[in-house]
Amino acid sequence: MTIERNVVALDSNEHRNLRIRPGFEFEHLDGQQLVPLTAGEFIHAASSFPIIFVKDGATGEFRAAGLLGVEEGENVVFVDGQVNSTYIPLDIRRYPFYIAGNPDTGEMTLCINQSSQKFSEEDGQPLFDEDGNPAEIVNSMRKFLSEYARSEAETRAFIEFLDKNDLLVQREINFKVDGKDRKISGIFCISEQALRDLDEASVLEMHQRNYFGAVYAHLVSLGQIGRILELKARQGG
Repeated sequence: MTIERNVVALDSNEHRNLRIRPGFEFEHLDGQQLVPLTAGEFIHAASSFPIIFVKDGATGEFRAAGLLGVEEGENVVFVDGQVNSTYIPLDIRRYPFYIAGNPDTGEMTLCINQSSQKFSEEDGQPLFDEDGNPAEIVNSMRKFLSEYARSEAETRAFIEFLDKNDLLVQREINFKVDGKDRKISGIFCISEQALRDLDEASVLEMHQRNYFGAVYAHLVSLGQIGRILELKARQGG
């Protein structure tokens, strides 16, 4: 069951006694087949799980994600406190912290999911000192999330370029489970043929924007479906 999200602004009065336990937590990925990724993560993530694109049915916008399972709601990579990956995505490293922006002022507010099991008043690293000032972990996370927000903006620009140049195509990933043919549909990948057909100006733009690394990492990562199936079998799926 996915943990209830209770995201609120971090407050030195309300959360004065709050502490955060060490280590990574995957509770926000329970029942989640996908983990969000930024383009800058593609090269690192490509050796651990397939990188795909999905389309928001309401907005029509694409987003990038790592595929964590072959069944809907299945996660075989980050499960039961185990890390079956050589790479830990930014989405996991920042959890249970979030950042919220004010579109009018540009001000960024650090938020937390106060329902997270990472937080405690008994053990862990305090979020505030005795005077109510943010501890180093809070300052570090604020900086981390600010950089994460910039990476997300760069990723949106990258995906908009792919979409504008018709490089994203819907496709299916075919595989076998217990000898039976199965498939994952509703995903989008970069078309190698469309990539080859790009005009010189677009190729130059991709080179100038340093997009080719992410493109080829995505294409290579699709071969990791076999690893996901292996993990599924190992976990008795």
